[in-house]
Amino acid sequence: MIIIIILLTTKGIKKMFRRFGIEIEVVNTDRQKLVSAMREQGLSCEYEGYTHQTTSHWKIVTDASVRGGYELVSPILEGEEGLLAVKKATKAISASKRHSDIDQVNRSCGIHVHIEASNLSSKDMYFVIKRYQDNESVIDSWMPMSRRGNTNSMCRSIANTFSAQRLSRLDAMEDTYENLASAILSCSHTRYSKVNVQSYGRYKTIEFRQHSGTTDYNKIANWIEFLQNFVEQSSKIKNSFTFKHDYKPRAKSKSYASLREQFALAGGKLKYAGGSRWKIINNVGEVFYKTTSQLSALYNRAESNGRDFVIYKDKFDALINAIFSSSDESSADTSLMAGQPEYVKEFFEMRATQLRRA
Repeated sequence: MIIIIILLTTKGIKKMFRRFGIEIEVVNTDRQKLVSAMREQGLSCEYEGYTHQTTSHWKIVTDASVRGGYELVSPILEGEEGLLAVKKATKAISASKRHSDIDQVNRSCGIHVHIEASNLSSKDMYFVIKRYQDNESVIDSWMPMSRRGNTNSMCRSIANTFSAQRLSRLDAMEDTYENLASAILSCSHTRYSKVNVQSYGRYKTIEFRQHSGTTDYNKIANWIEFLQNFVEQSSKIKNSFTFKHDYKPRAKSKSYASLREQFALAGGKLKYAGGSRWKIINNVGEVFYKTTSQLSALYNRAESNGRDFVIYKDKFDALINAIFSSSDESSADTSLMAGQPEYVKEFFEMRATQLRRA
């Protein structure tokens, strides 16, 4: 059976929701040739030895996990322009072979993709990790045997790298801003996981480490787009929300501190819009406006919890139900391919078939 892999060109790319970065591990590559080839492709590139410093240019670094090779690390990339840079980088790699009859990747090589996570809530992060864990066996089928299950020490299974107890706390976490980084980092004790959240502390990203080493742009581009849509869909999933009556807000100095926190817990934001108007951004980014008197009506000013007026639970829940219900019926879809374009779905279906027949 002939397997035809759908080509993904930059013209076919839909909206790339988040900035991203990529690390491409290679062997049998002449370092100086790669620097020159990258520059010939119009990409600024330097050899920098061992470093984790984020730069504005592509860099070649050493990596002890790559036997006899290097890691080509991108700067922060965005949209179709970013994918075009990745395509040029793969061309430069192919032009930098040391020995023409030897592959440029082996079992020690991998592709690591960082997806921007700076605006994800604790609930969003939970769904990213949990959805990946729930679908890990399917994602494994897209990868060679060396990247499946818990067999690779550089990208171990989520079940073996995350604390189920601390992950459940992240799901229930009410403190959506302060201490978020420490809560995320405490979920996993290592960065050598298929989903690495340790990168959040340094870069405010989620690093996906499972993909096998490749210089095939088509494979890389489909994987990047899958991850972009996977994270975006995870950020849309919200459990049914009701007022957290036991929650005590911290930002007492701000107007409507309690309401600000409650909206944040529901996945939205409350911002001052000038005059007597306030802007409410719901869980899918839609904007609504309320007046000062409308917001004040949510408070029971005859009752105080000691530091703030008490919010009417019923009134608040009614407001949430009115403006936080998404018009997108697929937003609550937790399936692996929810939110993915058809060509990405078809690519990975055929990839799994190809590996199964190998």
